[in-house]
Amino acid sequence: YEGVETIIIQIETNGNSIHTITVDCDGVDSGGWNVSDFAGDYDAVEDYGPGNTYGPYTVTFVQNEENPNRFDFDNFYDSGRDAYLIFDLTAGTVSFPDQTPLPDTTPNLLSGSSGTFDLCEKTLTVSLNYDGGDWVYRFTKQ
Repeated sequence: YEGVETIIIQIETNGNSIHTITVDCDGVDSGGWNVSDFAGDYDAVEDYGPGNTYGPYTVTFVQNEENPNRFDFDNFYDSGRDAYLIFDLTAGTVSFPDQTPLPDTTPNLLSGSSGTFDLCEKTLTVSLNYDGGDWVYRFTKQ
């Protein structure tokens, strides 16, 4: 994706008048959004409770072959465990479906998540309930 571009136009009728137009990324090119653009390495940061932050650590999103809107990664919670996200490009959302990424501990249910993505900034922000607590995960593409 391209960064912000500036176009300067000078109109010389009725004196010199200079106009500046700033073109910002809207995440859409002539071919539209491509969900495969989400594949790759991300810095993950977790916010939990007032003033508690953990990270960054690296996760790698791998597009699922059977469901292209699903991205698997193997370092949930910086634990080396598997989890996955679902992207809905039409709604502009990303979420963790209910899952248990750490099956050897209890209750360990990841649920109630909702989030957004910004293709221009290459970031994802997902709020979720995990193991009985409220978290915010922030992913920034490397």
